[in-house]
Amino acid sequence: MAYPTPPKAALSVLLAASVAGACQPALDDDQPVPGIQVQDWCEAGLGGTAGAASFEQDFAAAHALQRLFSTAPSWIENDLQLAELLDGVAPFELDLLDDYAALFDSACAQSAITDSSSATEIDLIGEVAVLVPGQGEVSLPAGSAALVIDLRELSPSADLEGAIALALAADLALGNRRVQRFSGLPSHDDGWSHYESEVRELALEIQGGAERDLPLAFITPQRLSPEAASLVAGLRLAQRAAIIGHDVFAAVAESSWAGVGSGGLLIRTSTLSSEQEVWPDVIPADISTETPDFYLNQIGTMELSVIDATNQRPELSAFDRTGWDWLSADSSLSLGAMRAGLIIAWGVLDRFYPFFDLVGRELDSQLLDSLAEVSLLADDDRVGYMHALGHFMHDLHDGHGFYSDWEGAWPDGYLIVQIQRVAGAPVVRSSAHDGINPGDTIVAIDGIPAADWYDETMSRYSASSDGYRFVLATDELKQIWGSRELELRSPTGELRTETVTGRPWEDQDLVPWGGSFRANGWLDELGAPEVYYVNLSGAVSPDEPEVYDAVVAAIVELEADEKLILDMRDYPALNYYELERHLHTESYTTPQFWFPTWTGPDRFELIEDSWSFTPASQVWTGPIAILMSNKSVSSAENVAQMLEYLPNVTVVGQLSACTNGTVTSFWLPGNISLTFTGMRLRNPDGSEFHGIGVIPDIEVTPSPADFAAGIDPELQAAIDWF
Repeated sequence: MAYPTPPKAALSVLLAASVAGACQPALDDDQPVPGIQVQDWCEAGLGGTAGAASFEQDFAAAHALQRLFSTAPSWIENDLQLAELLDGVAPFELDLLDDYAALFDSACAQSAITDSSSATEIDLIGEVAVLVPGQGEVSLPAGSAALVIDLRELSPSADLEGAIALALAADLALGNRRVQRFSGLPSHDDGWSHYESEVRELALEIQGGAERDLPLAFITPQRLSPEAASLVAGLRLAQRAAIIGHDVFAAVAESSWAGVGSGGLLIRTSTLSSEQEVWPDVIPADISTETPDFYLNQIGTMELSVIDATNQRPELSAFDRTGWDWLSADSSLSLGAMRAGLIIAWGVLDRFYPFFDLVGRELDSQLLDSLAEVSLLADDDRVGYMHALGHFMHDLHDGHGFYSDWEGAWPDGYLIVQIQRVAGAPVVRSSAHDGINPGDTIVAIDGIPAADWYDETMSRYSASSDGYRFVLATDELKQIWGSRELELRSPTGELRTETVTGRPWEDQDLVPWGGSFRANGWLDELGAPEVYYVNLSGAVSPDEPEVYDAVVAAIVELEADEKLILDMRDYPALNYYELERHLHTESYTTPQFWFPTWTGPDRFELIEDSWSFTPASQVWTGPIAILMSNKSVSSAENVAQMLEYLPNVTVVGQLSACTNGTVTSFWLPGNISLTFTGMRLRNPDGSEFHGIGVIPDIEVTPSPADFAAGIDPELQAAIDWF
């Protein structure tokens, strides 16, 4: 496609009269200097302001821009090339940007510039207004018949669009910008993902503000910012402006700036088109010159040439979240891969973790600490790297913030116990392990006081509450390599030491992860024959139609003087959304799901979604107790969030895990995967939930003696309340 020559009236007629008798430019001689045009878009791009944070954070943000939004074809290749680049000593210096940009056709290293915008300046030369964009409103001098905008000293904050509007009587469409759109971060694997991405086209347009259209021309320097290049090229291709000076490169117009230290990176993050035709690689200057002022008195006689729409640069394609095959991927873990993993993780989380305003930005300083930590490690020190990554993830404060090494060693076996935090100490609630009894308090672990062991281990886990962080550390306690030595104290105070070896993974099903294995039914043997108990744990109530039907039938058949207990101390499997329709008398909604949404790299919004339900034909309205604990996480909390505000519902137990919202995941070099909560989840009424959780109306503090006696203290507290 060729862009046609504009109508003669556009420039030649109106400018011919306006510049007659205009002052000649001040030159050493009266001859113009021909233009010297560059051939590479990197030489035509202008950087923006310097980085605002540490070099490492700025660089991580820039790589996130590259791996998620750029025209580069594969996030996998981007990450692996980063890992190779970061092998070496003290890599986070300014020279890194040149080496990084050399890896990708979509990136250019640039110096940062100072934003020194002053007030807009405008002079009238004959009847041609010559404007240098800056700050503040400005109007055209009386008698202006044309406008020339001088971009040679354009500051990043100068109001270029306002300047252009002085020559436009109406809004003008310049084309479309094709960008990546993310509705949350799609999981980077072949499995199901709750979050989506797509290519979206945004209209590129400029608003008019003039009483009438005026001829328009730009004086262009060698380098333009992406914003300026977009407007200049778009107006030229729309047959609405001339270019005097230097060519404009479409790749620059398609880029985004990421300041890093005293420099930065221009990264191509879009494809520009007009009428379905991709913009040409180069939009040449109509007058190619190093002395554009010379032509102010000749511009009216110029005719715009036809532009050849040749383009060879790669176009933006849809982001492919899949492609990582951990079974065949290179699992080596060099120092560069460790550094790259932390850089990638911070960049992704900075874009998509939706709770920083609630949990703070401790992750920023921890990035530097964890990078320093891995700099002391040897290649393939997977345990050391997991500890450094754990310290990093700890400061995310997210109960879904898991990190997994898919090449790491598996434990020899597992401790088959359920442990609960009681007054800060680990107490055995139930056990299928010889030598370890319900009610035992763990005093020391492999010779380390239990309090110290938990403090260190909890520092490597992410959670939204200390209670759930304790749960995650306990899961590590149950992993055994060789054997563990446990010092135990019985409920009556006797101390003893047990050396235990691990049992097979499948034996963990012998004890409940949370709560109990009590079956659904009446509590006659506890002296509460009028109380019906439903254990929503997937281990007791699996997601099977006959189980669901039996639970619903039991609930709707309860008499007016009977009571209901819903045990939600473990993870649910039944379709609780449908189940809860039998517990509401009025329409209700799920918690609010807010998706962190990026349309291109600069346009961010949280988009809300929730589901509404109507009551079932048969509804139970009698007293309900919900049992909760520190292990009630995510879907378990979802159950309670839709019930706890009802007047007939009481929550009994301990604070929940304070973490809800669908999980998402991404891969790091070395076959490491990270997960986090990918949505901003709030309560049905819009109040915050993360870090707050489901708070019990009746808080229960168990004792070791309760566990030794086989008492379920939360269940008993609910019965006592009834």
